Amino acid sequence: MPRALYLSLHNNIMNPVACACAEMSAQQLMERGRKEMKAQDESLLRAQKIVESTVEIGSKTAETLHAQGQQMERVLDNLEEMRFDIKKGGQVIRDITRGLATDKCAALLSFFAPLFEIPLGALVYQN
Repeated sequence: MPRALYLSLHNNIMNPVACACAEMSAQQLMERGRKEMKAQDESLLRAQKIVESTVEIGSKTAETLHAQGQQMERVLDNLEEMRFDIKKGGQVIRDITRGLATDKCAALLSFFAPLFEIPLGALVYQN
């Protein structure tokens, strides 16, 4: 294969745009350039819309996360309040239980007191 033909084929394969441009008229080159610029502009507009959409989604996500953070703080506050209420309820139950135990002891003493007083009274009366 002659060297000139080889270089021509090699250049056409390696740089098809340059080859195509060499065979075009100035008018065709201008038209092709306009088409490529229009395609690039459309591509940039699509990319810009994607970026705007991504920013909007990111903003909404940040708002949602902030709201969820506040909700978690309220849940933690409620849990702390519940723990305090349960502790206070346990203390009230202990106080009630002590009161009942004291009342039962008093009732038992009031029941057994006359039983011990009668024999003691009889012993004292006999002397």
